[in-house]
Amino acid sequence: MLGFNLFGRISKFLFDSRASGGVSSHLPEFNEHEKDLVKLLHNLERSRSHLQRLESSGSKGDMVITAQADVISLQQEVIAALQHVNGSSHGHEKEEPVQPTNVSAHPRRRRGAVSSESMGPVLVSASISKVVIPKVEQEKQKLASVLKEMVIFSDVHDEDIHALVDAFAPEWCAAETVIMRKGDMGDKFYIVDKGVCDCFVASAEGGSMLICTVTEGKGVGELALLYNAPRAATVVARTDCYLWSLDRGTFQCLVLSATARRRRQYKEFLRGVPILSNLTAEELAKVADVMEAKWFEGGEYIIEQGEDGDTMFFIEEGSAIATKNAGPGRPSKKLMDFSKGDYFGELALIRNEPRAANVIAVSRCKVCIIDKQAFVRLLGPCLEIMSRRIHLYEAFLD
Repeated sequence: MLGFNLFGRISKFLFDSRASGGVSSHLPEFNEHEKDLVKLLHNLERSRSHLQRLESSGSKGDMVITAQADVISLQQEVIAALQHVNGSSHGHEKEEPVQPTNVSAHPRRRRGAVSSESMGPVLVSASISKVVIPKVEQEKQKLASVLKEMVIFSDVHDEDIHALVDAFAPEWCAAETVIMRKGDMGDKFYIVDKGVCDCFVASAEGGSMLICTVTEGKGVGELALLYNAPRAATVVARTDCYLWSLDRGTFQCLVLSATARRRRQYKEFLRGVPILSNLTAEELAKVADVMEAKWFEGGEYIIEQGEDGDTMFFIEEGSAIATKNAGPGRPSKKLMDFSKGDYFGELALIRNEPRAANVIAVSRCKVCIIDKQAFVRLLGPCLEIMSRRIHLYEAFLD
């Protein structure tokens, strides 16, 4: 652990830096590992303050998500820096990481309360791999299948679905147990593995009215993962039920950690795209924040000639070809090949015209997509170079 002396020196230094408006690059009273830690703590403090300002002003959407991802990423870096400081202070002694407790058999519980098995402490800010509840393969496949059918998980990458599946905890409840009550503040989402649950709301006569039934393989309470809102209905177990649950804190940590990880991956990929070489690190980060990834199978059309174009594409993995329709009964003409780092689709955005050609995936292809609004706002420094490339397209299209 951090010694009281070092903790006191860091606290005093950060207090003084607030007054002076910044952290000196010299930091003479600290060794190299301690300097790294001080700078990270200072940056984390600033990121948290920025996030608090956004939240208090009512900001929503990408700005808040990006700020949250920054905080998560910096927390991970602080943990790594703390390990370096502890290692340099205490030789090669290492503290064993805390592991979740294995979930054992689920005994019958008293009627009237949902009970979950103990997971043990979890360092959610350190790594999403820390939250792993053992499951057999059939259970994992079943949970993943349920999640992919739900709207709030429809855009989640497969690797992140697997991380979410690992984090679900088993719970058992007896028939007539109230799993959630209308109006209560809830923070858990449930998937019914075995059993049946009924959902009720108050009727006009003052009683309860059944609005739907949740059967095996269905979920209930997913809105609690997104925000702290009262439950919209009362859910009661009709039979003994075996459930899987995921709490909001774990869900948000997993999603934000995945967002921070993808942001780093996109930035690394974008650094290798020649057309973006003139962008600063800050500009690249902004482009990475607005990108969305999508997979296309070999032979699948990424864009089609004649359709309206409102997006631009960068190939991250795989290859594609551009073709032009030659007319009824005539084969399409191949125009050019695309591979990793190449881009296409910008012509329709620059000229505000329909797509001039098809682009078809040759092999399984992963593309990063940027929409027209972000294209104009963020890729201004690249527009001149892109405009020069239009002449190349025209030579192929003629």
